[in-house]
Amino acid sequence: MLRLNRIAPFLILWLALWLRVVNLYAAPVFVDEGTHLNWARQFAAGDVNYPVLMDGRLLAVAIFALFDPFGPEPLWVARAVVALWSLLNVAVCLRLARNLSGRWAGNVAGLLYAVLPYALFHERQALADPLATGFGSLALFAAWRLARTQNVWWSAPLGLSLAAAALAKFQGLFYLAVPALLWMLWPETWAQRRRLGAHLLLAGAVAALGAGLWLLALGPRIGAASGGVLVGGTATLMQCPPALCRGDFAEQARIFPIALSSLADMVPPYFGWPLLMVAGVALAFELRDALRSRQRREPLCDRTRLSLSLGAATLVMLAVLLLALRAELLPRYAGFLAPTVCVLAALAFERYRRAHGNDLIPNVALLSLIVLTLTNGYTLLTAPTRAVLPPVDERQYLTGPYSGVGFRELMRTIHEREAGAPRPPLVVLGTAWQTLPANSFVEARNWRAQAALDLTWRDVQVAFAEGRTVYLLDEAPTNADPNAPDVVGFVLRKGEAKPLRLRRYTDATTGAPALFGALFPWPDGYLDRYDQLLAETTPQMLLVAHPQNQAGFIIGRPGAINLPVVFAPEPWRLESLEEILPPLWPEYPVVRAVFFEETRFDAERAFERWLATTLFHEGQRYYGPLRVVDWATPAGSLLEAWQPGARFGELGVLETVEVFEPSRAPEERLLLRAVYRAEAPTAVPYKVFVHLFQGDRIVAQHDAQPVAELRPTTGWQAGE
Repeated sequence: MLRLNRIAPFLILWLALWLRVVNLYAAPVFVDEGTHLNWARQFAAGDVNYPVLMDGRLLAVAIFALFDPFGPEPLWVARAVVALWSLLNVAVCLRLARNLSGRWAGNVAGLLYAVLPYALFHERQALADPLATGFGSLALFAAWRLARTQNVWWSAPLGLSLAAAALAKFQGLFYLAVPALLWMLWPETWAQRRRLGAHLLLAGAVAALGAGLWLLALGPRIGAASGGVLVGGTATLMQCPPALCRGDFAEQARIFPIALSSLADMVPPYFGWPLLMVAGVALAFELRDALRSRQRREPLCDRTRLSLSLGAATLVMLAVLLLALRAELLPRYAGFLAPTVCVLAALAFERYRRAHGNDLIPNVALLSLIVLTLTNGYTLLTAPTRAVLPPVDERQYLTGPYSGVGFRELMRTIHEREAGAPRPPLVVLGTAWQTLPANSFVEARNWRAQAALDLTWRDVQVAFAEGRTVYLLDEAPTNADPNAPDVVGFVLRKGEAKPLRLRRYTDATTGAPALFGALFPWPDGYLDRYDQLLAETTPQMLLVAHPQNQAGFIIGRPGAINLPVVFAPEPWRLESLEEILPPLWPEYPVVRAVFFEETRFDAERAFERWLATTLFHEGQRYYGPLRVVDWATPAGSLLEAWQPGARFGELGVLETVEVFEPSRAPEERLLLRAVYRAEAPTAVPYKVFVHLFQGDRIVAQHDAQPVAELRPTTGWQAGE
């Protein structure tokens, strides 16, 4: 039995590691994991386009960056790093309980933590929180050793652990409560308290110095102001408590019950009320012993002092967390609870065992507690999508709009289909946030999935021209056909999470409609701008949208009921508008072209050039991001033409000037077309000034670079 007690800690550590690395892909990718891997790649590559201090997760991401985030299976590697690091929590539970109540208590504390569903869920994910908890556990152990031994050398590991916990996740600052409570509750005399206080101040100086030097060494790699890809309106769900910082007690009273309710929701699936009650009983007994010792004027034993300090520090951290929340408690923020609960529960079992001998009751109770704990833990390991989760985690991981369910299956489909392909595929994602979970399964050194709005139509055309396969992964509407010919993957999801659909295309003919729709969705974020534009458009204006994704959207607006709007049946063909517009010009004196992100579809602005060389530019204005250009149409045939033959230095010759019938616009216009022939390139961006005189007075003029500013003379080639 003695020998088993000696090897039990190693068996428990092995069990904890196995439980954390087995079936690591069982849980769907969480969007924060994708964020960490994305930042890790940027950090490793020296790209600082991420938030300053990475929203308080800089050290955690820097750790992930050490393990080749560009390599194969990046998510599995990052999760394995967290699993391995989390053994520190098991080791600290083993050590603290053992030093307080013996080997049996230490083994119980370590075993409880090893199988705790809360730990099994969070320590199998590439999150900053379990890394911060590991550093916090080290700080807890160092603080206890410093208080117990009064050895100043423990100030250094304490300070560095506290700094690392805060740099790994901002909430690591909560662990400052541990040394503070130890200072208040551990010393028996004022002399001991002064000495411990000096050591703790030294630890604080070490923490500040260590954090400062590390951040200074990083320099600009601490990040820029950009938030990159975000999936929420705020970077963190924490805030300064409204009652403390703004004196807003009403807001604090509104938030606190929500936070408290979400805390209660996370207890049954992650801890179980029995385990929490056992830990509470242990704390109550230690408090009773402390009061009795004070009445007898006897010094407190180490077990009582540490138990009370640990319990008080945990309650303080929990209170600060609940008061600082904006709404619900995210369970991953409360990692500091788990080691405390397991250590205190182990002390309770050991106390009962010592009081009643080695009878079956404590052993059966402990075994029952572990079995109850393992029930949900086993499901978390094997089928997490069917496990019991707190509502907030169920929404974030499984059923909410940012659920990662299905991404691994569909990305694996792409890997299997493209194995051995000479060129990597082009994987297009419906929305920007989907790059985070999708690229968690990609060897980014070779290729990455890209958001549709980050691509241009030319990117798609080039991919097809190079013989690459193009995949489109997006959320499918409820009436989508999962058996459509182009669908190669379809995953149904629960709740608000829409089905994920993967479509495959090998040529532009079949892929153009779907890909155009993905790259150019309806711009419904600018309703007010379009409505203002439509209110200022008359039925005499022919409304043309470029790209054509705007056309269907505009037609559906109430202001477009009496307006002529051009709609091309094949909007992905640049030539489609050029084919259907000319026959319509005689009916409308003005063509009003609406441009929105047109260079993503038409990089060379070929359509606008065509308008500029065919019609007559009148002017443009902006409605927010919308650029609206009016063009006059010729009312009839050519009235007059002549060949001036005027030479403009080395640039070229004005070959022809054509005069057309005035347009039928409300104000009469003189329509002129000047044709130049370039003879030599030039570095001078000339402007063309066309002035109409009546006697000595200029009555009209048009001053601009050629072709409505689209063909500056610096780009002219000889012979054009």
